[in-house]
Amino acid sequence: MTFLYRIGTALQAPGSSSGGMVEIEQIMGVLFFYSALLMLGLAVNAWLVTQFIRRPMIWVRKINRLLWRPWSWPDVLTVVLLILALHVLVIAVLHGVYHVGGFGAFDEQYVWIVAHSLVLHWAALVVVLIRAHQRRLSLSAAFGHTNWSLGKDLFRGVVAYVAAVPILIFYAALYHVWLQWTGHEPEPQDVVRLFADLDRGFMYFYFIFLAIVVAPFAEEVLFRGVLLPALGRRVGVGAAILISSALFAVMHFHVGSLVPLFVFSIALSLAYIYTESIGVPIVMHMLFNAVSLMVMISIG
Repeated sequence: MTFLYRIGTALQAPGSSSGGMVEIEQIMGVLFFYSALLMLGLAVNAWLVTQFIRRPMIWVRKINRLLWRPWSWPDVLTVVLLILALHVLVIAVLHGVYHVGGFGAFDEQYVWIVAHSLVLHWAALVVVLIRAHQRRLSLSAAFGHTNWSLGKDLFRGVVAYVAAVPILIFYAALYHVWLQWTGHEPEPQDVVRLFADLDRGFMYFYFIFLAIVVAPFAEEVLFRGVLLPALGRRVGVGAAILISSALFAVMHFHVGSLVPLFVFSIALSLAYIYTESIGVPIVMHMLFNAVSLMVMISIG
């Protein structure tokens, strides 16, 4: 949702040159896309409200099933400590390579980003799956996902994402107004700036694959799949949703996205509790990142 500041800046530009006109046309196209998505999201929300009125949901049953997930604090600590250990190890190795001039022709920033993705996203996914294997947990027991539910999860994930869009736009707009009112101009994330400068080679497509596939899988398995139920048994599900969402937002290290990511994380958690399958928040997360990338590429 950091596109809001960019759109405002561009629309205030004179636009007398052809380049400025092209940029404004691109931004108007993005605005039209989000307007259509907003209208669709409002319609989906209206439909969902009628469904909930017809068939009231028993949240207690859904919450109990979340708390029955087999993940515990020892599992959380094991996963976190292993990821931190890998992070420290990789940082130490890269520092050593850097000091001896071992990066060669590779851009240092890109090397660090790839290394960060390896020790955070890839490592988190692998460590959680290894832990599940050690405890002999099936995907159904650990995350509520089964092969037969794949198509259903895809559909529910799309519906849940579209339903979340109006809420995300509302809170993102309020947050960005507040940031500008307090004198904080949101800047793109470092990864976004680097991606914008990339030629369409290996790194370009790796970034896309990382954002749309790897990061959603890893972050949802870690935050919704493992942390949420373990934290819920300690502090209650409501507090667990807020705490895990705050951690999720802070983990991205970007002030301009804190509130939108926090709100989106709450939506992901509620979708996981309601559908009882990790596949739904993964699909929502993939769509969120894919749309954000598409907008970024469109605006340039």
